[in-house]
Amino acid sequence: THVSSTCKGEAFLPHARRVLKAHDEALSSIAHPDLAGLIKVGFPDELSMCFIPEILSIFARHYPLVQVNVHSDSGQVLLDKVGRGELDLFINTSIHTIPGCEVFARTPLLWVATKSYACCMEPPLPLAMFNPGCTYREYSLRALDKASIPYRIAYSSPSLAGIHGAVSGGMAASALFQASFPPGAISLGEEHGLPPLPMVNIYLVRGRTMNPIADCFWDITREVISQDRTMGPVETG
Repeated sequence: THVSSTCKGEAFLPHARRVLKAHDEALSSIAHPDLAGLIKVGFPDELSMCFIPEILSIFARHYPLVQVNVHSDSGQVLLDKVGRGELDLFINTSIHTIPGCEVFARTPLLWVATKSYACCMEPPLPLAMFNPGCTYREYSLRALDKASIPYRIAYSSPSLAGIHGAVSGGMAASALFQASFPPGAISLGEEHGLPPLPMVNIYLVRGRTMNPIADCFWDITREVISQDRTMGPVETG
């Protein structure tokens, strides 16, 4: 099969190459291949599934001698581990923030389902939600209650994989940010009779054991997540 670029594509290509070159140069400037040691990092399940493969791949290229222990759990469990000195850093997603955290990206929380689910929505709406304590669940149910929309929690899971299973099977809707949608799912909105949802904050919590190697891991993590097309900048001022 012969593939050719359009005129617009050819005009954009030099710009795309410059962006990729600048991206590689930015990461290369912080590379120290002789660094060795162990870092312990915490990620909620959804960020692990979405971004950890790319982050670890880039980090391993620049720091091949560093061992990375990735801890994936609920936000509160990981926050407690940071407080006990068991993690060097923690990247979290939440509607809320905590004192001292560093918010580096924001993205909208969205209703998500399959097309087949969207075509036959009838109350009470079956929902697939993270377990109680999750701010996504808290704000989603609050929005439905405020809009007087009947619903039922059909599936509850601590993991994104569990939510994906229920949504992809066309059995329920959920509330996720776009980067964590299951394949083939679509966002639902006011045109489907659903209320708007708030923004999700992506932020760093530094542990007291954070060191120069962990700082390097953080630099790559921030670059990968913030450059995702579904992520928005943090408003300042």
